[in-house]
Amino acid sequence: MRTRLYSTYGATLVSLLGAGAALACPVASDLEAGGIRFTTTDGSAEIQRRLDEHRIEVDFVIPNDPIVSRSITIHGTYLAWYGTILENGALERGSAGWVTRPMDLAEIPEPVAGEAWSTMQTFFDDAGGKVEERLIASIGARTTWNLGACSYEAVPVSITISTEDDTYTEQVMYIPALRTGVLTGYSDSSGSGSYDYVDIAVEPVR
Repeated sequence: MRTRLYSTYGATLVSLLGAGAALACPVASDLEAGGIRFTTTDGSAEIQRRLDEHRIEVDFVIPNDPIVSRSITIHGTYLAWYGTILENGALERGSAGWVTRPMDLAEIPEPVAGEAWSTMQTFFDDAGGKVEERLIASIGARTTWNLGACSYEAVPVSITISTEDDTYTEQVMYIPALRTGVLTGYSDSSGSGSYDYVDIAVEPVR
């Protein structure tokens, strides 16, 4: 299973194929229905659904594997909660972790090109663990992100999480038109990994 954040703890929409194809490209409102699926080169995928104004539920799924790695993020970018969902729909014991920050959700900024922000935060796990951390987010310049037949204006976000013992970095591609971001890479003292997304599609209502 993929770890989303904490490997040590467990734009305007543009179609490449013309106006007809643009109608099939996901838009922000699709997050409020069945969701949006972002698919990688190996067939694994992030399925994102909007929970409310600020929170996005992210399910990372692998073909032929009923177990789901689930995260709840702020703006699809900053971790709020994660856990493993078993085939029967139950949360796997010992798999959950969550983050609290000294601010309301509405105060956590959506990524804007060229900006940066930081905050202290506290990570908890369901075994009773607690770690104080510093989050630093740096947002890059606007770019174009091609996903299958669709192309989006996006901004890269680099998120660094520092504790007394380690530093962990995530790379997220944030799509302003969809108001969500997609994890594209991570690294810490034990290694790194990346996800190469090649397609995007509207997810059927479940």
